[in-house]
Amino acid sequence: MNFVVQCVLLSIGFFLGLLYTAMVVPSLFYGLPKAFLGCWRNELSAKVIIPFLTAPLFWTAFSIGAWFGLAFIWPKAFEYLYQSPAFNFGGALGSIFAIADLILGRKTGIEMRSEFDEFVLPYRRQ
Repeated sequence: MNFVVQCVLLSIGFFLGLLYTAMVVPSLFYGLPKAFLGCWRNELSAKVIIPFLTAPLFWTAFSIGAWFGLAFIWPKAFEYLYQSPAFNFGGALGSIFAIADLILGRKTGIEMRSEFDEFVLPYRRQ
């Protein structure tokens, strides 16, 4: 039974690590530098930087709030997850997979470029 619990915790940690990293890393390490560069080249309005900071701040605040909520409502579950090697390894593995997909994925670069161009369209200077 313990093996099944550890596998479930590994899976949940993997999913949460993948989700958090996929929501935060592209915005901070791809969108934000390109937005700064576009502002510096006077191609984009400075307002374009705000959405690229809003998403990571929201997901970080949500994650911290969820952890504090779990610690306050169910302290034993929080302590169990905090000390669980399977959950923590799953989270780290999920983050590594998300970052590796961003760096090594062939379609990812093209998709990110087209999504960025579509997203900043209202902020373009004429």
